[in-house]
Amino acid sequence: MTDWVFSSEFDLEEFIWARLEPLFNLKPLARQYIIKGQICDILSTTPEQQLVVLEWAIDHSLSQLQIWLHWL
Repeated sequence: MTDWVFSSEFDLEEFIWARLEPLFNLKPLARQYIIKGQICDILSTTPEQQLVVLEWAIDHSLSQLQIWLHWL
């Protein structure tokens, strides 16, 4: 197993975006997408066309994740 260390949220996002399909079988749609004034880190879809929101919680509170759940 590989231990990955990321110095910033941006580095983590870069890593995941570049490997979204092989790691999670998700099709990338957009990065830093703004919805109702909130920024979503990554939008993607499953092979069944279900929307997937990836949000890094390193510097964010749980309340931002609850906002996304409410909108979805």
